[in-house]
Amino acid sequence: MSDVAVMSGLDETTVCRLWDKAGWLDRISGRSLQSLISSVPGVAEYCTAHSIVKRRDALVAELEAEGLSSTWTP
Repeated sequence: MSDVAVMSGLDETTVCRLWDKAGWLDRISGRSLQSLISSVPGVAEYCTAHSIVKRRDALVAELEAEGLSSTWTP
C-alpha cells in the first residue's frame, strides 16, 4: 500500500482509506485514478475490462428479466 502511494504520488492516507475496502479500485476516480493508471502497471487494463464486464452483466440481467436467456458463457 505504501509503495503504491509513493509510486503514484498519492497521499498514503488516501490509498489506505480505499485499500482496506473490497473493490477499492472501483471507487477511485479523477486525479487519483489518473495517478494510479500512469504509475501502476495493469490498472488501466483492469478498469477497461471491469467496465465491459459490468456493462455486459447488466445487459444480460435486463434480457433475462424480459424472459430471454443466453447460452453464451465467458
